Amino acid sequence: GTITLWGRYLTWAFSTPFILVALGLIAGTNVTKIVTAVAFDVGIMITGLGAALTTSDVVMRWAWYGISCTFFLVVVYILLFEWPEDAKRAGTQDIFNTLKLLTVVLWFGYTIWWGIGNEGLALIESSGITSWGYSAFDIVAKYGFSFLVIRYAVNNVDKVSQGPDYGATANTAPADD
Repeated sequence: GTITLWGRYLTWAFSTPFILVALGLIAGTNVTKIVTAVAFDVGIMITGLGAALTTSDVVMRWAWYGISCTFFLVVVYILLFEWPEDAKRAGTQDIFNTLKLLTVVLWFGYTIWWGIGNEGLALIESSGITSWGYSAFDIVAKYGFSFLVIRYAVNNVDKVSQGPDYGATANTAPADD
């Protein structure tokens, strides 16, 4: 049988919406577009888990995977065609485009990895190797994303706060509590 590490779908269902919310906020898009992207993203995770857990019927397994990929393509459409215009209007297109490309490329990687891993075609039969591959994607997708956002915030204080003399960016001594 196939070993399914369902916990990863649970963590993805919580972590990937945060990536999309961050991207939507950076793009300056509206709440409706953000909620739409997040809803389809959660749909990806639920149907992906359905595909992974369906072990007795290969047709149903790939049907779940197909539905998951359809949800994924909706999210990709939003990232590639809806939000870039918003980011251009917000003046954040440079960081948005970098983060968008990182996200889209790596999320396609997850999708392909599932297809060739032990839950898909089993070209990679080892659940350990499949799991390590997902871990590598997670590290780059989440920590790489976070690093780029933090670097942008540090290098663009005037865009992300009320200037260099405000809050955590102020050049003042810490308060003596």
